[in-house]
Amino acid sequence: MKLRYLAVALAAVILVSLFFDATLYVQTQSLTRPYDATKTDDYKLYKSEFGVPPTMRQNYTFWTPVSMYRALCVGLGSDGWNQTSLKGTKVQVSFDYLRFTNGQNSTGMEVLQSSVTEQVGNCSAVQIGNNTYRYVWSIYVSNATSGMRPCAIYYVDAASAQIIPHGPIF
Repeated sequence: MKLRYLAVALAAVILVSLFFDATLYVQTQSLTRPYDATKTDDYKLYKSEFGVPPTMRQNYTFWTPVSMYRALCVGLGSDGWNQTSLKGTKVQVSFDYLRFTNGQNSTGMEVLQSSVTEQVGNCSAVQIGNNTYRYVWSIYVSNATSGMRPCAIYYVDAASAQIIPHGPIF
């Protein structure tokens, strides 16, 4: 009799263990699957509003609180860009780490790391004295034929989707 109870208890433990193993396996698979930004609502909104695919310096396969396509919608939408006005232009985007200085004697910004390619633990801005350190989506709109000087530059905070006003580049 005790042997039967022991066998039933052992079978129950094995079933529970298999259930937890299967659950952990499914969760791990979803975490290790590459991020595909073109499967998001932000991408669909960007594509319907602006239509022009951006030129990227890197292939971004990681997640940020504000997606690249949401940042593009915020930046380009702030000046009223649309499919028609973007004809003949090149839109470039990169994920960068910048320092913005806003003091009494100096204002401006410095690129600390261009084209960040790895997952960032925390994208929130950090304020130290007159300096604010931010991860941003840098957006450049330029003439497609000359491509020399951008006709518009936007820095969109990767944590808040706020457009960051900027002074001269150091």
